Amino acid sequence: MLTNKNRSKKKKLVIITKGRDVAEFYKKQIESLFENQLEIKTYNTATYNEKNEALKNNKSVEAANLYLITTDAFSSKKERESKIGKDAEYIELRVDLTEDNISELLELPEGTEAMLVNMSSVMAKEVISRLSQLGINHVKFVPVYPEIETYPNLDIAVTPGEHRFVPSGVGRIIDIGHRSIDIETIVELALKLNKEALLETEKFTRYFQKMANKNYSIDRLYGKSSRLESQFERLLSALDDGIIGINENRRIFAINEKALSIIGCDEDAVTEKKLNDIIPEISEYLENILKSYEKISIHRENKMDAKVIKINSSNINISVFPIYKNERNIGTFIKLNRFSEEENRQQGARMQLLTKGHSAKYKFSDIIGNSDAMKEAISIAEKMAVTSAPIMIEGESGTGKELFAHAIHNSSQRRSKPFIALNCAAMPDNLLESELFGHEEGAFTGAKKGGKLGLFEFAHTGTLFLDEIEAMSSALQVKLLRVLQEREVMRLGGYRIISVDVRIIAATNRSIEEMVSKGEFRKDLYYRLNTIQIEIPPLRDRKEDISLLIETMKNKMGGKYKITEEVMKFFEQYTWEGNARELQNYIEYFTYLDKELIEMGDLPPNLKKKMNAGFLEKSSQDRIFSKTGCSEMGENGLKNKEILTTKSYLEEEKVIFVIEEIKIASQNKKGIGRRAISKNAETKGSKLSEQEVRTIMDKLENMGIIKKNLGRSGSELVIK
Repeated sequence: MLTNKNRSKKKKLVIITKGRDVAEFYKKQIESLFENQLEIKTYNTATYNEKNEALKNNKSVEAANLYLITTDAFSSKKERESKIGKDAEYIELRVDLTEDNISELLELPEGTEAMLVNMSSVMAKEVISRLSQLGINHVKFVPVYPEIETYPNLDIAVTPGEHRFVPSGVGRIIDIGHRSIDIETIVELALKLNKEALLETEKFTRYFQKMANKNYSIDRLYGKSSRLESQFERLLSALDDGIIGINENRRIFAINEKALSIIGCDEDAVTEKKLNDIIPEISEYLENILKSYEKISIHRENKMDAKVIKINSSNINISVFPIYKNERNIGTFIKLNRFSEEENRQQGARMQLLTKGHSAKYKFSDIIGNSDAMKEAISIAEKMAVTSAPIMIEGESGTGKELFAHAIHNSSQRRSKPFIALNCAAMPDNLLESELFGHEEGAFTGAKKGGKLGLFEFAHTGTLFLDEIEAMSSALQVKLLRVLQEREVMRLGGYRIISVDVRIIAATNRSIEEMVSKGEFRKDLYYRLNTIQIEIPPLRDRKEDISLLIETMKNKMGGKYKITEEVMKFFEQYTWEGNARELQNYIEYFTYLDKELIEMGDLPPNLKKKMNAGFLEKSSQDRIFSKTGCSEMGENGLKNKEILTTKSYLEEEKVIFVIEEIKIASQNKKGIGRRAISKNAETKGSKLSEQEVRTIMDKLENMGIIKKNLGRSGSELVIK
């Protein structure tokens, strides 16, 4: 806080201009307004010889509390900092014309041509621009300055107190006098020097009233007050977006570091430069936008649609925000973002919105199994994970299809992106559509206010796992097919096409091929999804994994018990309709029993019922034929035809085909496997997948009709 002693002490101000005369002029103005309460010094950055050639002033600048610097005093920020220091406090001195300056010009006849002579090209053009704003449009001005190569052949010269630069031989010289320090600079100076009380005096009021006009451009509104300037600069530097501010003359007055990195320029190279000279691609787009504002009636505070253009071989998103006052454009803000960064930012926002359940938790190392069948499935899945093609996972309920989907995602290049799992059979069709594709506000009764992103948008650049895809309706299948083909979605009730990059992993516990043949599933979607097929074997086909699974599950649940050999043998003979999930339930049940040894009597009630109902493989022959009333089964037991007539299952065409193929192979003293049977079916014009053959053979083996052998021996008939 300033004490009275500090306030009473004169502060030192140094006025820095390009020429000496104008510095003295501004000094007198400030001394008059501030009633000699300041110690004021001047410094000119250039001196002029007899030929009016500018020579650099190498003298040092005195130290001061504050510096007042004209826009043309230094050629760059670097030069300014070398003279006054990097951390020195300064105000940019802006000037304006008074009513006295322009009174003589108003009397010139329409169509008059005259030179506008000043000490630099920038200053000459600046005066011409300001005169035009003040209504001096009946005179055509040509800028003239010391560095100009040839002087125009004109008889009238107008100059703001710079007689020495007027070419010889000019018939009439109109000296409008030096421009006065503008209002905003005076106000900021008073605030910086703690002299704000002077602003209410009559002297300041008269000074303000004599200024020719008080309309200010956007660059002056945002750039002059020291407090606003520092806040504005901090805001620009804090923004993740690239921001460029241009004035009504299309000159850049503000730019942040992000924008500089995008366009590949230094600040000194772009400040006060024409936008068209720096970024012509944006300049052309801006002019089209401003023309459209003039042609149509729209709310001028709304930004126009973003556009993607190429800058330095990169795709850049740009949006423009024109600023208007009194129906006149006084400047524009331009927002820039690299397209890739915008995509990443949107994806980051999506990731923040996702719940914990939408990430892949498992890897291939979490999949338990040493059997050949499981090793083969894992090997195929690992190889296919590196691709981005859709994957179809087939397997019975409880075999671990979702576990495979998690592992595939975590082994893919999308591992750091979203993984979203959805069970298509878990919700009604209309709700499923809303979840997948999202909806706009008011799309249907109960639609979420503000709309909702669909899972395809959430999963952008990641993976969407659709379990039990066979439950999806035909209408949704059509929409899913479009996403796969076009990589586009449209929200319910919306009209906007949204591009998405999502890998689909689908899973089913039914035969999709059979559904396709029956017209229950779209053929075109099936072939889109079935680019890569992974078949997960049921637990009954990998019984060597049962003991390993039991130990792993038991340890994970903290079980300390042991299982008798009798129970283990029972598990090995059990059909496992619920697969690994069913086994997990039993292991959890044993853990809750809190016993040291699990015996047959400890089996859960439902498992005992299944055992009594004949879910074991042994004695299955006796079970089948005892139900048909046939008590004897020898080598010449029931003939194949008699079996087919006694069991409805055995009357099915596909079952008959499988039995006949095995019978033919047995007669030829050869074994036959599911792959060969499936190929034979295709050759004979039938559709029978390996999964379907496997299921049929498993049931036939349970019935005791066939015997499956390991390796290349294939299967053979038990009942001839």
